[in-house]
Amino acid sequence: MAEMRQKKDATSSTENQIVWHSETVTVGTKECEQYLLPLDKLYTKADGNSREMGEKVEDSPMDNIFITLNEGAKLEGIAYYTFYRRISRMTDIEVIEKDNPKGGKPIKKIPLSALSDVAIKRYRKRLEQKGNAKKERMKILGMRIDKNNPPWYVGYDYSAYKEQYPDKLQEAIRRYKYIEEKRQYSSNVQEAKKAIAYKYGVTVKSLERWENDVKKAESWAYLMEYETGRNYEYYKVMCLCRKPSKAKGNMWSLDPRVKVIIENELMKNVTNKMKDAMLYKLVKKEADRQQLPVPSNITVHRYLKNIRRMYAQSLRLKAEGKKVYTNKCSIKAQRDSQGLMVNELVMGDAHVFDFFVEYEGRAIRPILVAWIDVRSRCIVGWAITTTATANVIKASLRHLVLPKKDEPFEGVPKVIFIDNGMEYTAEKLLGRNRKIRTQLDNEIDEVINGFYYELGIKKEKRAQPYQAWEKSYIERFFRTVVEQFSKCINSYVGSLTTSKTADKVDKDIKGMLERGELPHFIEAVEGFKNYLKDYHDTKHSGLKTEKLGRTPLQVYENAEIGTERYYRAAPAIGVLDNYMLEVKEAKVSTSGIKFMHNYYQCQELTHYFEQKVKIRYDLTDLSKVKVYTLDSTLIGIAEKVQKLGFYTENEEDMKPFIEAAKMKKRQYRGVKDAMGYLEMTFEERQALLGAEAVPETLTGDISVQKVISIMNQQKEIKNKKIEETKAKEKQAQTDADNYYINKGADVLDKLNIG
Repeated sequence: MAEMRQKKDATSSTENQIVWHSETVTVGTKECEQYLLPLDKLYTKADGNSREMGEKVEDSPMDNIFITLNEGAKLEGIAYYTFYRRISRMTDIEVIEKDNPKGGKPIKKIPLSALSDVAIKRYRKRLEQKGNAKKERMKILGMRIDKNNPPWYVGYDYSAYKEQYPDKLQEAIRRYKYIEEKRQYSSNVQEAKKAIAYKYGVTVKSLERWENDVKKAESWAYLMEYETGRNYEYYKVMCLCRKPSKAKGNMWSLDPRVKVIIENELMKNVTNKMKDAMLYKLVKKEADRQQLPVPSNITVHRYLKNIRRMYAQSLRLKAEGKKVYTNKCSIKAQRDSQGLMVNELVMGDAHVFDFFVEYEGRAIRPILVAWIDVRSRCIVGWAITTTATANVIKASLRHLVLPKKDEPFEGVPKVIFIDNGMEYTAEKLLGRNRKIRTQLDNEIDEVINGFYYELGIKKEKRAQPYQAWEKSYIERFFRTVVEQFSKCINSYVGSLTTSKTADKVDKDIKGMLERGELPHFIEAVEGFKNYLKDYHDTKHSGLKTEKLGRTPLQVYENAEIGTERYYRAAPAIGVLDNYMLEVKEAKVSTSGIKFMHNYYQCQELTHYFEQKVKIRYDLTDLSKVKVYTLDSTLIGIAEKVQKLGFYTENEEDMKPFIEAAKMKKRQYRGVKDAMGYLEMTFEERQALLGAEAVPETLTGDISVQKVISIMNQQKEIKNKKIEETKAKEKQAQTDADNYYINKGADVLDKLNIG
């Protein structure tokens, strides 16, 4: 409290009055409040006896000072619970509660006036001790310090100096010991200085200079501690160190304008990797033009070396571009794979093998498409092909989700992390244009036609272009494949995409193909399959802290479904094979669906004229296609329509004409029946569907095909009843005719005729 406080008024007795005050000291250019300290007298009772704990004194200035119960117990010299019980019995004491900054229960505080005089004396003594210690420190800080011109060691990295100049630091520590030894003498200081200087072989002036440096360093250490709250005791040693010649990269022999010229010339020619000798010529020429002092070649070389060290990343960005800078210099974050479940996140990418194989008489480099489970590091699905396409990605995912004979890997993953290549981001896989990186909000409740979502995958994530470290797990596996599998093949040629020529291996691939020395494509597939068995049973360096096991296979098998392993069963084989078909939207015309220069038609399509539908097809069999609505409801299987001629005289060639005519009739009957259904009243529809049925409209759950089916059933029932009636009438007529014939025969017998 900066102002004078006095609770008693001017008429109060001075023997019962306490004055609380604060002292203000100057720290550098800042005035700071030092401490709050009561003066000599405490409150006493009227009879002069000491006040006991809990005895009230009116208008006590100590009512504004609150302490915690723990502090009160220590001041009274009793146990905490004893103090707590006593306070609980005192009903006239004000107890306040404040929030605990560390959380938990609030902190209870009581006024200082509730304590006894003995406890208050202890509190006062503690304040005095604390105030005196602070006052001594403030005296040290009171030394004249120019904050605008700090010494070189203020703000300098002590650990860096210790690493770069260990010998100089050891010498400074020895000097500081001399100063500490001198300070032990309180009398005969001059004689002590001479004795210490003679003992260690230094001059008295040096000892005095070092002592002044230490005092100044102590002031700066206390000042920095006061401002930041941290310890800077190492200033006392660093002040005795020799200032580094390049502490902050300053080169005082260079004119600032010349420095700018050197930096500009370096940036202009950094792409061409110009040598320092040529750069010096350019700097000298420009300095002469501006009539500036020309530095020596060595000075320019030293400054260029310093600039390259301090701004290495900026120079790399200028010389090699953003792509290389991002790959080599950008900050990379670490991810926690153990926070995932097994089979929750699967990462996929393609890798061109670094060896050649023989395939159909040609030498090719096969391509591996692999999916790695991030948690267990298992390769849960893969395919080796000659060309990476969207269909190959489908095949590798089919291998991923289906059960395998000798491996436990199966099930649909929750999330896949894919490459940004076109084979992974094809529209038939994503269900949207690849330019749209994420799923749109309005598609969440809609049916997505992409293969990933049809398979049951919840989400797909894509890596950023040219940022291979985002797929670090699969990329690390590919490096392992190169070291442990590819280099074991006799046709290994090294990485053809590397920037280092030494990484390439010269092989006569054409000659090896002619001599039959290249492995066959099938042999490479079988070899990789056998390698994966060893890979899954080998301890993985990334699984050192994994609790489920040290090998990828152990982690996968030990993961319990539901808690440590995400599991979603694969679709049925028939459904999965259906998803493997190509998907395309088409428009239905009166001739059917036009696709691949052919027309496809079926009876169910006649009700979808001028509407868009979705077809699934197999490029190896284009004799038929499966037709679906846009919301994936099966319409039917449309077969390729045979084109008709303009006329024919052959009876066999007439069959297509007859089939086309029949289809037209069936179409007309179906449309007419649907029209009749629409014209029916509610009662008529109820009678048609059944007495207890509630008929739907065509826009509801009942479809056109269902209406036609109902109408056809009703017609069949009606026709059957008509046929039965006609049969009964015919039988009755026959019986009547037989009756009259028999009667006539009897009459003739009686008349003896015939």
